[in-house]
Amino acid sequence: MQQNAGNMQNPVFIRNFLCYGMDVVIYFNQMRMIDKWR
Repeated sequence: MQQNAGNMQNPVFIRNFLCYGMDVVIYFNQMRMIDKWR
């Protein structure tokens, strides 16, 4: 569990985390649009 604290300082880890977060946001936006058209 100590390794996670070090990963938070790692720019690659942060960039991957942000990219994953954006994927989730886009996914939820697509689901909302599909619900509108249903």
